[in-house]
Amino acid sequence: MFAEAKLDLRGWEYSDPSLENHANSVVLGLTWDRKADTLAVSNLDLVGVEEVTRRTMLSLAQRAIDLIGFTCPISLRPKLLLQKCWEMKGDWDQEVPEDVKNDFLLWLRELPLLEEVKIPRWLRGTEEGVVNCSLHTFCDASKAAYAAAVLSAWNSILAYTFSWYKPDLECHHLSS
Repeated sequence: MFAEAKLDLRGWEYSDPSLENHANSVVLGLTWDRKADTLAVSNLDLVGVEEVTRRTMLSLAQRAIDLIGFTCPISLRPKLLLQKCWEMKGDWDQEVPEDVKNDFLLWLRELPLLEEVKIPRWLRGTEEGVVNCSLHTFCDASKAAYAAAVLSAWNSILAYTFSWYKPDLECHHLSS
């Protein structure tokens, strides 16, 4: 099939819980743990900051590469702080006001926690036994930003078997 399309397939990777010595792979800027089949942000490589300027804020805010968009809620705060700085006028290399600096440094200290978030790559519940599946979309906006999130939820026969009156519900974040 690939040869007919003139696609030279040189290698491929797969996920498998029984992998012994596996190396993580990079997929769209995220780290893919092939054994656990999860995606995560990694290698933030944040350095200590002595002087907080607009230039350093923008540089450090762009270190978390996420083409899928899972980190959008996290990357919003420095963007809003930069907006606030530009409203006050100033230069790229001028130190930002103290309140902006403190907010940015707090964000920077909390950013390594993002590496602990593991996102399942495969949505469980698509196997046989699914009784009900639904998509839920949530949207909100303010003067500063807007957001939307899509979640999938499903009930399975297994959930009904163990809990007749309150079936378990699996929920998965699909997009933001």
